[in-house]
Amino acid sequence: MEIPETQKRKFRSALKITLSGILIGLSYPVFGDGFSEIIPFVNGFTIGLIGGLAISFLELEVFDPLKRRSSFIRTFTLKTAIYFFFFALLIPGVMAFNESIYLERGYLEHIKSDEFQSFLFEEDFGILLFYAFVFIGLIIFIRQINRKLVARVLNP
Repeated sequence: MEIPETQKRKFRSALKITLSGILIGLSYPVFGDGFSEIIPFVNGFTIGLIGGLAISFLELEVFDPLKRRSSFIRTFTLKTAIYFFFFALLIPGVMAFNESIYLERGYLEHIKSDEFQSFLFEEDFGILLFYAFVFIGLIIFIRQINRKLVARVLNP
């Protein structure tokens, strides 16, 4: 049975987005934390993988049909806001889960710990959100520009 070309294109796009998410997720610990512990890399990989899969699904199955009816700015703003809020929940959720396993604590116990509360309100969480926001915006912008230019070249 032959796989339709549209499905192949979606799969390639999903693979590119997910791999980009993983690479971006793994790059933050390299620049931010160094190589002193493994847990930042586990967090980065997990956030990148889950985030990349979620963005792939939303981009290819939800936003593709909507983009034809909306302006560039409106679509860009909507996507960026949705992804930002998604990552604002994903980052602390994944980090709390992975760190609770690493530190052999219960998930809720770890969320209530002074260490995790300090991370959320005093340390890197804001920087991680900014990092995610910049890359989310960059990926969305590049993807939308590519789609707009290809559409104009193919349909003058």
